[in-house]
Amino acid sequence: MVDFSGFVEPFLARDGLRMVQYAHESGHEVRLFTTLMGLDMPSFQVIEDIPFKLVVLHLPDVHHYANIPVTEEYLELLRYVVAKKRPNGEPFVDIANCQSNPDPRVVEIIGHRFPISWDMVDRAGTLSDEHLRSAERMAEPIYCSRTPRLNHNVLLPNGDVVLCCMDFGMQRVLGNLKQQSYEEIMQGDPLARIVGANARQGDLLCRQCTFAKRVTPLLMG
Repeated sequence: MVDFSGFVEPFLARDGLRMVQYAHESGHEVRLFTTLMGLDMPSFQVIEDIPFKLVVLHLPDVHHYANIPVTEEYLELLRYVVAKKRPNGEPFVDIANCQSNPDPRVVEIIGHRFPISWDMVDRAGTLSDEHLRSAERMAEPIYCSRTPRLNHNVLLPNGDVVLCCMDFGMQRVLGNLKQQSYEEIMQGDPLARIVGANARQGDLLCRQCTFAKRVTPLLMG
């Protein structure tokens, strides 16, 4: 599975469209998380028939926390994307999320086609705001309920592989894909240290994460 998401909007990358096409043409299942920034109608139509396993829209909010200009061009593209069907007849978009109450113009376009969520978390303790949902800090063996193998990583343009999308400070760089194979990175010392920490009291980032779960005796055995 290849996700186009991470720390930024994937289509603001110069070759974002081509990377999505290449991942699909190479036989990977592909998921997309996008604000639609960096796209226009012709560029979206380049990828509209790719059978994404999941499409999540990030929407503009009433407080303008998200830097998504609500122009006529954006609203026109949003109408098209929202009405789009996949090759199998299902809606192109699965779900949307927002950083607070969504912009009413966006809500009017989406209607009841798919749910809009604005449950915001503190990104494993990296953000401090009383309105953000926090996880209970754990001090015992834990595992990641999202990906127990810790392989839901973020690949940066310079080749660095960061542990996950919660590490906005990029403090847990596991290796570099331009210099190592992915297998070497997953067997390397940086990831081994995190795995070892989680088997004890938990890595500082992981034990504050909403995806962290306590290891039960059955799992430990």
